[in-house]
Amino acid sequence: FLIAMPGMKDDRFTRSVIYICAHSDEGAMGLIINQTQQMLFPDLLVQLGIMNEQEAIRLPAHARDFVVRNGGPVDR
Repeated sequence: FLIAMPGMKDDRFTRSVIYICAHSDEGAMGLIINQTQQMLFPDLLVQLGIMNEQEAIRLPAHARDFVVRNGGPVDR
């Protein structure tokens, strides 16, 4: 986990708690776990190319209704 320092000036990370879910020489990916997005989990899987829309429809109800938290690539 990464926790933003109180003086953090970058709006993307202000008051954030970030769960790092992938890290390699190519970069890192994390999810801000204390802020939600207007996206559901199946939409994220489709957007990332992990599954298509038909597969996403067949996910269990608890997975289909899960709200995605902030996160994504940071390349600045």
